[in-house]
Amino acid sequence: DDVWSVVFSPNCDLVASGSDDMTVRLWDVWTGASRHTFSGHGNCVGSVAYSPKGDLIASSSDGGKVRLWDIETGACRHTFNVEVYCVAFSPKGDQIVIGCNDTTVQLWDVETGACQHNFGGHTEGIMSLAFSPKGDLIVSGSDDDTLRLWDVETGDCRHTFSGHDDWVKSVAFSPKGDLIASGSADKTVRIWDVATSDCRHTFDGHNGGVNCVVFSPNGDQIVSGSHDKTVRLWNVSSGECQVLIELFQEAANSVAWSSKSGVDCLVVGGDNGLVRLWQLHNDGGCLSFFRLDD
Repeated sequence: DDVWSVVFSPNCDLVASGSDDMTVRLWDVWTGASRHTFSGHGNCVGSVAYSPKGDLIASSSDGGKVRLWDIETGACRHTFNVEVYCVAFSPKGDQIVIGCNDTTVQLWDVETGACQHNFGGHTEGIMSLAFSPKGDLIVSGSDDDTLRLWDVETGDCRHTFSGHDDWVKSVAFSPKGDLIASGSADKTVRIWDVATSDCRHTFDGHNGGVNCVVFSPNGDQIVSGSHDKTVRLWNVSSGECQVLIELFQEAANSVAWSSKSGVDCLVVGGDNGLVRLWQLHNDGGCLSFFRLDD
C-alpha cells in the first residue's frame, strides 16, 4: 500500500499519513509507534492536513470525500461530499481549501461545514493547494500544467503561472509568502515570484516526475521528492542541489520538514507502505521508518 501524503503535527511529535489502505494513521515520531488509525474513506487517501492548533486532521480520498477528524476522540466531525484530490487548512484553522476533480477550488468553513467560495479558472483537475502564511492567498496546481493564485477575500485570480510542461503535482509557499515552489510531472521544480508571477529559478536534476515540494522553516532551502526514488535538497538562491537522498526501493510521494530543538528532520511517504524519517545536516541518515502493516 503506497503512502501518498505525510504531514508533521504543529509540535512535530506526530506524523499523519494517508495511504492506499484507505486510512489515516498517526505515528509517534520518537518511538515509531502507531498512535491511532482513522477509518471511513472508501478509496485511497491522497491528501492529509493538520490544523494549526493540532486538534484536527483533514483528509481526502481520491475522487471521493473530505473528512474532518477529531484527534482526541477519533470521531469524524464533518464529511464534505465533493470529488476531490487535495485539501489544506488556513493558517487560522477556521477554513479548509479543497481541490476538486471538476477544476474548481472550494473554500469551506470548518465549524459549519458550509462552502464559502468556489474559485473557477483551471481547465483540468486540481492536484495541489497551499495557503499563504497570512491566509489571504491560495495557490493551486493543476493537471492543466499551470498554477493559479487566488485572492481569498474576493475570489479573483491574481496570477496564472505558466511554464511547466506537465501536471503541477505539488505547490508550497515560502515562510515569508513572497515565493512559491512547484513540482511537476515534467521532472522540474520551479520557484515563482508571488508579486510579479515571474519564474525565478528552474531546478533540473530529477529523472522522474516531482511529486512533492516543501520549503525549509527558514525559507533558504527546498526539498523535492520524485518518482525517480530520490529526495533532493536545493538552495533557493543558487539553485544548487546540496543533498541527495536515495531511497532505492520506493518513489517519494510526499515529504514534510520539521525543525525542533536544533534538529532538522524530513518525513518521506513512499511506496510499499513505508514512512521514513531522515535527519538533515549531520550524516543525513535515516533515523527510523514506520510501516503500515506494523
